[in-house]
Amino acid sequence: MTEPSSLPLLTPESALLFASAGDSDDDGDERSRTKCLSEKMSGAIVLTARWNYLATGGAGPEVMLIDWGWGVEELFVDIERRSGCNGSPTSSFDDLTLVVFGISDDDLDPPTRFPLKRASDTRWKCETLIELTGEILPYLTVMVESLDVGNLGQATFSGAELQCNVSGSSDSGDLKVITKSMVDEEDVDASYDIRLSFVVRKMLSRKTRVVAGGKICDIAQLKKNEKCSTSNADTQLPPEKSLLERATDHYDLYNETEDPAKLEEAISEFREALTHIPSGDLSRLHGLAGLAASLRLRHGITNNPDDLDEMINTLEEDIALRAAEVPEDHETLRSALIRLREASKARYENLGNIFDLNRAIDAQYQAIDCGSEENDLMANMWTHLGAMLFRRFEHLGNTEDINKSIEAHGLSLTMMSGDDDFLTSDALCTLGCSYLARFKPTGVDEDLEQAAYRFREALGKQPKDSIVLSNLGACLMRKFEKFGDLTDINEAISSQQKALQFAHLNKDIARYSIFNNLALSFWYRYNHSRDVESLQEARINFESALGETPKDNPTRPFTLNNLAACYVSLYSHTDDIVQIYRAVAAQLEAVETVPEGHAWLPCLLDNLGRRYQNLFEVTRQLDHIQLAIDNHRKAVKTGSPETTDFIIILESLGNALRDRFLVTRDVADINEAIALTERAVNVLPAEHSSWAQACHGIGNLFIDRYAVSEDKSDLESGFTHYSLGTMSTTASPYDRFRTASAWAHWAMEYNDSPQAISAFDALVEVVPAMAGVGQTVQRRHELLMNLSSYILRGASVAVSTERVDKALEWLERGRGLVWSQISSLRTPLDGLRAVDATIADRFETISRALDASGARMQDPMARFQATIDQKISLEEQASSHVELAKERESLLKTIRTTIPGFENFLRPLPSSSWMQNLPESGPVVVINVHSTRCDAIALIAGSEKPLHIPLPDFSLSDAVNLRQLLEKSLKQFGITMRGSSIDLTSPEVRAMKPKLSGKNFSKESPLLVEDILRQLWSHLVKPIVEALALPRSEDPETRIWWCPTGPLTFLPLHAAGIYTSENPETLSDYAVSSYIPTVAVLTERVKSTRIIPEEKSGLLLVSQPNAPGYPFIPGTTTEIERIAQKINESQATIRTLRLEDENATVKAGTEGMESYSCVHLACHASQDIEEPLKSGFYLHDGRLELSAIMKSHIKSADFAFLSACQTSTGDHKLSEEAVHLAAGMLAAGYRGVVATMWSIQDEYAPEVAEDFYADLLLRDSAGLGRNAIDGSNAAYSLHRAVRNLRARHGDSDALFLAWIPYVHFGL
Repeated sequence: MTEPSSLPLLTPESALLFASAGDSDDDGDERSRTKCLSEKMSGAIVLTARWNYLATGGAGPEVMLIDWGWGVEELFVDIERRSGCNGSPTSSFDDLTLVVFGISDDDLDPPTRFPLKRASDTRWKCETLIELTGEILPYLTVMVESLDVGNLGQATFSGAELQCNVSGSSDSGDLKVITKSMVDEEDVDASYDIRLSFVVRKMLSRKTRVVAGGKICDIAQLKKNEKCSTSNADTQLPPEKSLLERATDHYDLYNETEDPAKLEEAISEFREALTHIPSGDLSRLHGLAGLAASLRLRHGITNNPDDLDEMINTLEEDIALRAAEVPEDHETLRSALIRLREASKARYENLGNIFDLNRAIDAQYQAIDCGSEENDLMANMWTHLGAMLFRRFEHLGNTEDINKSIEAHGLSLTMMSGDDDFLTSDALCTLGCSYLARFKPTGVDEDLEQAAYRFREALGKQPKDSIVLSNLGACLMRKFEKFGDLTDINEAISSQQKALQFAHLNKDIARYSIFNNLALSFWYRYNHSRDVESLQEARINFESALGETPKDNPTRPFTLNNLAACYVSLYSHTDDIVQIYRAVAAQLEAVETVPEGHAWLPCLLDNLGRRYQNLFEVTRQLDHIQLAIDNHRKAVKTGSPETTDFIIILESLGNALRDRFLVTRDVADINEAIALTERAVNVLPAEHSSWAQACHGIGNLFIDRYAVSEDKSDLESGFTHYSLGTMSTTASPYDRFRTASAWAHWAMEYNDSPQAISAFDALVEVVPAMAGVGQTVQRRHELLMNLSSYILRGASVAVSTERVDKALEWLERGRGLVWSQISSLRTPLDGLRAVDATIADRFETISRALDASGARMQDPMARFQATIDQKISLEEQASSHVELAKERESLLKTIRTTIPGFENFLRPLPSSSWMQNLPESGPVVVINVHSTRCDAIALIAGSEKPLHIPLPDFSLSDAVNLRQLLEKSLKQFGITMRGSSIDLTSPEVRAMKPKLSGKNFSKESPLLVEDILRQLWSHLVKPIVEALALPRSEDPETRIWWCPTGPLTFLPLHAAGIYTSENPETLSDYAVSSYIPTVAVLTERVKSTRIIPEEKSGLLLVSQPNAPGYPFIPGTTTEIERIAQKINESQATIRTLRLEDENATVKAGTEGMESYSCVHLACHASQDIEEPLKSGFYLHDGRLELSAIMKSHIKSADFAFLSACQTSTGDHKLSEEAVHLAAGMLAAGYRGVVATMWSIQDEYAPEVAEDFYADLLLRDSAGLGRNAIDGSNAAYSLHRAVRNLRARHGDSDALFLAWIPYVHFGL
């Protein structure tokens, strides 16, 4: 061992100061913050004994002789002025001193006077440890002095009293607080109540000593020697000793004053002192430790990288010297290693040099090797090791690092006492992060489950910890990405929103990280459901994340990467090319800010290639696709084939090569693209959520190659991959739909009918999943807007291949979807309840909850303006909705698989079943109109199969033109709402000339309404009537149910005919018309007869002529009066309730509909195109919305007459969903509805209603007698009422517009 030089002696106070030099170090910090004063002083005493032993030339094995003492700490004085006393207020006591008697009179002991520091208005604290001698004296007297008042009080404690109340260590939690009131011996009437409380702990005494070579070095004596030596002039000491003392003094002064000049002097003096001490000399340790501590403090102020460099070099020398010369001093060596770890980590964070991270990890391993009997300390060290291994895994992607990280975090958890929820939660969270990180390259499901489990455990300990919440959200995102379960992504969004909500409680959380994860969650949901709201939320939160992320933060590239992808999707909705250039710029910045060799660089390069592909799709410039290919190749070169990301990179390169092939027709490109994509698909699990997307991509490649190779095997391979993609159970419905539509397109393109039929089968199968009951009705309508053309195209293909049954099946399954879903939620469960009442009750409860949840409305703008609490509430509603849908699906599976006879419970009926439940009174006619052909399919009771009626003289363009002309006529005649009637007594109006004004006026004569009806009859309706061989009659009994598609849903088929010729001929001469949204709506009503309880049977009459904000319509009052009069004249005993004017409120109307089987509504109404469920009827106090009617579950609903405007108009964008009030009333449970296609005339509405009820009250085909209305005859009664109106007023164009809008829906 090197001969030591003379060193300055330490006191426990100076040793304590040096020990605190690493207070910002994680491990030391945690420990020192949890240690009490007596324990810290004990450690300092041990350090002092060892140091001074070495400093005085001790040799040979050292032996520590422990001398125990006692420490008084956590001492508080509480002073309150007594009631009614006039003493000074306690707030005036600014200078209090604690005087302690009974401490040993040894002159080396601390003084007996201790300053008290104010803790509150009535409490003071002694922040100094009061050390007692090795033996507790017979008594201890404590007195409190005030500078202004003097002695305030005193208390005495016996030695026995102190002895029996000694507290345990800070880890044990065995805390005994000694409390006693203090009294003023001189004035028993003192003005103050004074209470003293403190804790006594056993601790090491300053008499602790080191024995070596028979010589006893009494620490107290050493301290006396130190005092004597420091009294001499500096010139009498060795230069290094003098400099070290001055450096230590300046270091101490800086800690007291925070004067930077003192710190600079300390650093300078430590440096100079070290120049005087030979390398390898033990006496360098003091200077090295002091210099490192000083540099750490200065770096914390200036962030100067040079300080870190010097600090690391200094610590490395310190550690090497300690390890070589005093290896048995594990505690100080461990502390130095921890400081080296922290300095190396800091430099890594600044520069990103992996060698610094390696150094930090090595230092931590050595620190762990030093060992400790304190489990919490060891647990903390394992935690830090795990975190650093995690970081190195992120940088290099080495799986061994993440495996060791998980092992380290696991060891940490086993060593923790578990008493501290915060520390336990933190450890669980970091372990979860490691599992999640390992899942990404390996794709092992167990890692994902373990991560979620650990995060949930951590959340149980700290429910408001933003870090845990954010990590749980990230984990759920990965689950959603893998399995496609909407429940996971909804919970992920909710978790991230809560993390943001509680961010102010978590100082360690970076808000930009939460914003980024929240944006990613919305982004994932958008990619699944394609809702623009989620996309906008993603953009907003990505931009917020970027705005809060520091320029040099290592996460910034990933935020830029995500934002770039978001911009591309925005382009797909807006066609704003600026979004594409933004995307390229953001991705370029992301790539440029990541160092070479970083684990994420391949993904960022891959995405840069994608952005150039996006740019190429807009510009069609080969330079852009070349840039895309170049970056994809770089990604392949730098990526690891062992990671799942590598699959995506291969696919991306293949797609870019395909894009270039489509321009250049270079077969080498398409061949390489296929090889790359096959390689990717072969390693992708079929249960992965990206499976359909991958199959779609490679299917496209084979189809593209077939175009140049004409090799049938390429075409077959393309179709095979499309088929495989559509069968994925975890892919998003959107991906499956895209794959099926591509399959159908190319099957038709290459005239492969069997493939086309299979493709449309798959396409129709996925449509209900795209707009399932787990979403609101509003959202389902948004998703279905662009799907109708696929369904109609499929039906036309099926008909052309003589598969009329398929055409009918697809039209039924792909149209009227939302109403069908609502109907299934309201299906009676009597049969199921008879077999299993428990499961039936649960299924009914869930179905009702889904029905109500689906009817809720959402305002996109209100969502963006909502507070974070409101957004969390919205997400929780969405999550609950999806959970309900999942549970219902699970119950359906249970019912179908475990209850005999219920195998097809609520499954779509095969087309064969429709032939068994048709009405006997007439045919059902489904008309499919598409750009390729137009056909009718007639279903006739008693027939074995549908009747196909080709309509070669009618086309989609005919239907569109007639619809547009009808709309133009309505607008020109000013028909907008009930009450805007035309004076039909005017000769000009009877001539039916439109208003010659307005921007839509054409100088050419507009097509008259009569001409529209003539074309409908000649080219569409008459061929159907002839094919059905319907007999002509003045009062026909044959009924016909029309189920039109596309623009035909807006045309009055029931009024088709030739009216003003020598030989007039109209549909009404042959049949009584009704409409149905789908065939199933009718067959379900035929199959399910309904017996209405007597107490529910009756008619609710609602009249509202004065709806606020709408024109006065006096005819509604007349209408209700005439109906009531007809009921009285018929001598029928029908229950009736009249709600008029101020009595016609929303609440009264809803309650009345629940109590009466039939309802007649005479009022204003409107259809909300954007939010169809907000369509409704205007009453005295507001709008009775369709959503409210649907929520009411009207069990005895039979018939509704909607004598209002536009109650069956529908929406052009949702022609196949029949989004209007009439269909809504059918979905609400009514078996039949009279509605209007456009605004009706207030003048004639009372006539139609009067004649309608006069006829209906005479009919009783159901045998209900004179005390009920038979709604099954409503179509006949409407037919006669309209015929009577025509007979009275003629068939001018104006009268056409008055009677044509009346239509019947349902049975």
